[in-house]
Amino acid sequence: MAAKDAVLRIGALAGRTGVSPELLRAWERRYRLLRPVRSAGGFRLYSQGDELRVLRMKELIRDGVGAAQAARIAAGTSQDPLPLSSSALDAAARRFDKALRSYKERVIHAEIDALIASLGLERALEVAIFPALSRIGEGWARGEITVAQEHVAANAIRARLLAEASGWERGPGPRALLACAPGERHELGLIAFGAVLHRRGWRIAYLGQDTPIEDVEVAAQAVEPALVVVFATDSRLLDKVRRKVKRAAASLPLAVAGPGATAAFAHQVGARILTDGPVRAALEIAADRRQPGDAARR
Repeated sequence: MAAKDAVLRIGALAGRTGVSPELLRAWERRYRLLRPVRSAGGFRLYSQGDELRVLRMKELIRDGVGAAQAARIAAGTSQDPLPLSSSALDAAARRFDKALRSYKERVIHAEIDALIASLGLERALEVAIFPALSRIGEGWARGEITVAQEHVAANAIRARLLAEASGWERGPGPRALLACAPGERHELGLIAFGAVLHRRGWRIAYLGQDTPIEDVEVAAQAVEPALVVVFATDSRLLDKVRRKVKRAAASLPLAVAGPGATAAFAHQVGARILTDGPVRAALEIAADRRQPGDAARR
């Protein structure tokens, strides 16, 4: 989440969550549950993502989960999330589908928190969040879902993923530069890719929607990334900038990703292609044991 979204002083965060400032500081120090930024005046400022993690941790502790595990689950970093049976997963999916149709961001956020706590971030994205979003799109195509419902659902998921990505530009690891192709407005897959990659130790420089390839090249000169990803859901968007992408791939560790990226296009421009969805693609990059720049070019 960008610094401009962090607006709460610790007293305000305490008032909104019912957790004392002293305990909040302890959770931040001991479990790294909170991810504050510094204001121009040097004050620590907290975001909605911090608030959601604190509320989730309170709920887990109330249900008998130990503080250390509760912090890992609330932060989405637990390697042992609370298990869900297949019937419980089906019930959670139905609740999430209902939440996505509710027009209420807070309800959607609460269901996402529950899914992440139960499944972990990666599995929640793969088996619940993205499939539900696809069903929303299909419902809109059939006239069962309004445009407003689809927009609220997508915006709520985007906001929650950005909360998970808070502070993703910081850290000691290699840096990935992420951008949507020119004309591309759908960015949830790219944000999810970045969030998962950051949890595996990478730093993320995020350019977002509808980014000119020339701007990607300029940004790459500034941040010197180990990996550059250009994302598209429609192959025609990449076709329009084929020559520019080929030029960029000649000097950058560039990969193309998304439903619009094909193996043929990647071969023609000399780029790597990331397949199998955003979560699997991020895990593949993170698991690659070779030098990141070399891995990105293969």
